[in-house]
Amino acid sequence: GLVIVWNVLLAPYTLGEPLTFERKLSAALICVGTILTGFFGSHDEPNFTLTEYLALFSRPAACAYYVVLVLAVLFLLRLSLYGKIQARGFYVSSLAGLLAGNTFTTKASVELLECVLENEAVGCDDNPFLTVWPYLLICGTLLFSGGSLLILALALRDSEALMAITVFEGCMIICG
Repeated sequence: GLVIVWNVLLAPYTLGEPLTFERKLSAALICVGTILTGFFGSHDEPNFTLTEYLALFSRPAACAYYVVLVLAVLFLLRLSLYGKIQARGFYVSSLAGLLAGNTFTTKASVELLECVLENEAVGCDDNPFLTVWPYLLICGTLLFSGGSLLILALALRDSEALMAITVFEGCMIICG
């Protein structure tokens, strides 16, 4: 979340973009929210096996989330392509943030890799990489992370950096 704050503070000097009252207030609110999240947010890091991840990712609530995610991506794509030209940067930045906030596949991929490398992990399936699932999770990570950065680069071509980065980070935080 502090990426936005640094962007707001440095953009007037590095990019010559104006620092308005609204941007200062937004940066302050984000800074306070980030600090409060650090104090009051969850600090538990559960570790799952491949079987547990598959059960987690196939729950009805997760499937409903995937449907909403696909609809949101399609909606933002439509607005990005056919919406008002003045708001295109906002829509494209929102789409990039939406994808970046959905890197749940990254944690799963890394944990499965740790499971294989550390051989002593409790509850680890034999070798999850002998199935297709870890590879699908890695592809999801590349799609969400790499795709979001590519889309953000497109947004930055046509938009003010302060707006594009702020919208990107905000959507990423909300979706994450």
